[in-house]
Amino acid sequence: MTTNTDWLSLMTASGLGGLLVSAIRIAFDHYAIKNRLSFDERKESYIGLLQSLHDCSLRPSDAEAKKRWALWMARVKIAGSKEVCAAAQLLQEKSSTQDELSAINDLIATMRQDLKISK
Repeated sequence: MTTNTDWLSLMTASGLGGLLVSAIRIAFDHYAIKNRLSFDERKESYIGLLQSLHDCSLRPSDAEAKKRWALWMARVKIAGSKEVCAAAQLLQEKSSTQDELSAINDLIATMRQDLKISK
């Protein structure tokens, strides 16, 4: 029966330790890249939604601005969190200016929280 140190020595001598370290490093790198891509996609979607909101507020009767808003809403629904989607939907349903400003602030706060961006 071999002991743990014999097993460890055998792994080290045969190069399996290096392979194990490499496999762990690859797994962590993959995880980091996946998280970064997810963050970048959410951030791009949120910024696009805010820019389209700005366009809609400048030109409320512009059909193209409304189409851009709908496109960015769809992207947020794909890449964003449930909380951001709900906050954006609430903003879309507001009718008065005061309610709209409150909903915009809530949307931005929710986006910051989702992206883990502190003030």
